[in-house]
Amino acid sequence: YERALAYAHKHNTKGLQIRHTIQTNGVLLTDAWCRFLVQHQFCVGVSLDGPQPLHDSHRRTWGGTGSFDASLKGLHRLRDAGLEPGLLCVLTAQSLQQPEAIYDFFAQLGVPWLAFNVEEVEGANRSASTSTAACPDIRQRYAHFLSVFFRRWMADGQPFRVREFDD
Repeated sequence: YERALAYAHKHNTKGLQIRHTIQTNGVLLTDAWCRFLVQHQFCVGVSLDGPQPLHDSHRRTWGGTGSFDASLKGLHRLRDAGLEPGLLCVLTAQSLQQPEAIYDFFAQLGVPWLAFNVEEVEGANRSASTSTAACPDIRQRYAHFLSVFFRRWMADGQPFRVREFDD
């Protein structure tokens, strides 16, 4: 990353403003990584899929255990370094049924910014619980989830930004 940043800055002959962003699950973040991200003014996103049971049901380590504790530790390490990362929450068929629990989790965590992605077949993820074959009423579930989440968010005075509502 240091070489890539040096290369980008060396070849920025027009003096354009360069904004560095990175998305992480937070599992392998160290204090050294956090210092690097702060030093280079990275915008950081952490993937966290809600309360531990929801997160751990789909986000596993190579050893097969849930990654929630390690991801949360990485988030706190970033905050301790002075960064306030946004969060990315992947919605599955299971989590779409729990908008209240997911809202409560993120509100209690005190996130500044949250975005949702609907689970999809991509990379190593060879199947998706949200495919229309697996979940024929996925559009209705997604609409219901966002509706409930939005009502809670509005009632609480919009305590954090939500990409889907900003858009």
